[in-house]
Amino acid sequence: MTRTPIVHPVEQTETASAARLRRIASAHLLDNQLDHNQHGVTAPSLNRAAMHGRQLAHGGTLRGVRIRTKDSGDTAACVRLVTDIHRTDGYPQPLPADPAAFVTPSYETVAWVAESDGRIIGHVALHHPALDPTLQVAQRVTGLSPNRLALVARLLVDPTRRRLGVGRQLLAAATGHAASLGQRAVLDVIRDAGAPIALYEAAGWIRVDALTLAVDDGTSLQLWVYLAPTDGHR
Repeated sequence: MTRTPIVHPVEQTETASAARLRRIASAHLLDNQLDHNQHGVTAPSLNRAAMHGRQLAHGGTLRGVRIRTKDSGDTAACVRLVTDIHRTDGYPQPLPADPAAFVTPSYETVAWVAESDGRIIGHVALHHPALDPTLQVAQRVTGLSPNRLALVARLLVDPTRRRLGVGRQLLAAATGHAASLGQRAVLDVIRDAGAPIALYEAAGWIRVDALTLAVDDGTSLQLWVYLAPTDGHR
């Protein structure tokens, strides 16, 4: 597929379930989690090996942080991570009654954790929820079937371990794994979330559409939908 240009079509409006809203709230955490330096946001492009997960997806170590596949023994540490982030940033809001189900929902297909000195400091997952509005947008834009798409979600970084490139490494692991299965990764992001948008665009992600999700309280979430780059189209 050729590179999709940035477009601004008529926005799609969908009603969001409580679980969907919690996913988006957690994604919005990235606005406070990504790397900065004295000049502002930085998000250098990932090298090709990292982008395709050849090192990260198999438990490799990069810049002192080990990215590995999440297993059942990580549940308690991931719950602590969600709780710490909620305490620091107020997200997810509200804190789910069952944080374990939040961090590992039934529609999760695979997930990774970032470890440093034996401690879990980050998390990312690929989800495939039925009838997800973001996946529906990606299907319409790309013409790909649902099984050719993967939703990047629950990208979380420990508040005490930020500005170390952990978010970039986790994103590369998820994107690379999807590509290895012949899937195109997709995500959504709050439109005014400058830091995550800088990360995604520096890594070659392509903004393809706007999405408005109606919230039960009468408000709405204004999102951009992004697609991961394909080989040769960054």
